[in-house]
Amino acid sequence: MGGSHKVILEAAACTLPVIARKNYEAETVVDGKTGYLVTSDQELFHRLEALLYSPKLRQEFGVAGREHSKKFDWDVLTGCWQEIFLRHKHIGDAAYMQSPIFGEFMGTFVLILLGDGVVAGVLLKRSKAEGGGWLVITTGWAFAVMAGIFTAVACGSPDAHLNPAITVAFAIQSRSFAKVIPYAAAQLAGAFAGAALVWVHFLPHWRETPDPDIKRACFCTSPAIRSTPNNVTSEIIATFVLVFVVGAFSSKAVAALIPIGPLGPYLVSCLVWGIGLSLGGPTGYAINPARDLGPRIAHAVLPITNKGDSDWGYAAVPIVGPLLGGCLAGGLIRFLHF
Repeated sequence: MGGSHKVILEAAACTLPVIARKNYEAETVVDGKTGYLVTSDQELFHRLEALLYSPKLRQEFGVAGREHSKKFDWDVLTGCWQEIFLRHKHIGDAAYMQSPIFGEFMGTFVLILLGDGVVAGVLLKRSKAEGGGWLVITTGWAFAVMAGIFTAVACGSPDAHLNPAITVAFAIQSRSFAKVIPYAAAQLAGAFAGAALVWVHFLPHWRETPDPDIKRACFCTSPAIRSTPNNVTSEIIATFVLVFVVGAFSSKAVAALIPIGPLGPYLVSCLVWGIGLSLGGPTGYAINPARDLGPRIAHAVLPITNKGDSDWGYAAVPIVGPLLGGCLAGGLIRFLHF
C-alpha cells in the first residue's frame, strides 16, 4: 500500500497486518514481524495471498503491530484510505486478470519444453548436442526451472510451484488445500503440452534413433537399477531436499539475515542443478509427479516412430516418491515454523 505513515500505523493499531513499500522507514513496518515490505506489485499480491490463506499469520502480525504502534504519537487520517484504494485499484484489477492456474500451466509447459528438450538433444541421434552427457542434462534442467518460474509468475501465479509435490508440501505447511487439485491439474496439463512440443521440435530425429528406451527417456524417467523400494526412497530423499531447502529460502530466519528477494528463481534453479548432480543418478530425479506423468502420457499417445512401451510398471514411483518426500518436508517446515 501507499499513503501516509500515520495510516499504516493506524492499521497496525487495529491489529491489521501491513503490506507497505520498502521506501517506508524501518520503524514504521517491521518486515516479517508486523507485516511485509515489498518492492513490486507482483510481490504485494503474493504477500496479500499469503495473509488471506493464513489466519494465524494475520493474528501474529496484528498483535505485534498493535504493540509496535504504541511507540508513536499520531492522528487518525481515515480520509487517506479512500485515496490509497483508488490509487491502487487498477493494479489489483490488472493482476487478477491473470489466473494462477494459467500461470502454473504455462510455467510447467516451459519447464518441460526446456527440460525434456535438453534430454532429447543429448540422447537422440544426429542431434548436434548428441552425447553431451549428464552435466549438460542437469544444467539444462536447472535453466528450465528458472525459465518456468519466471513464466509462471508473469502469467499469473506468484507461487510458481510447477510441481504437485511442492503444492502439497506448502498446503501442509499452511493447512490450506484449496490449491492442490487445480494447481496439480494445470501442472499436469502443462507438462503434457511441453512434452508434445518437444516431440514436434525433434520430429526428424525420432526416426533416426532406433532404441525405444532412449526415445522414452526423452519424456520420462526410469531407474538405473530397477528396485522399487530403493527407487521410491531415492525419489523421497531428492524431493525432500528440494522442498525443504526451498522452504528454507523463504523462511523468516533467512529473510531476516539474507534478503533473497528477486534471487529466488536463480537459487531454486541452482538447487535443482545440485540435486541432479548429487542425487539424480539412481532414478533420473523426477522429483515432480507432473514432470514425469504428463510426458509419460504424451509418450503413450503421440505417434512416435518405433517408440516401444511407456513403462507404466514404473510410473507410480515418480509419483508416490515425490509426493511422500514433499509431505515429509512440508510437515517438518510446519513443525519448525519456517
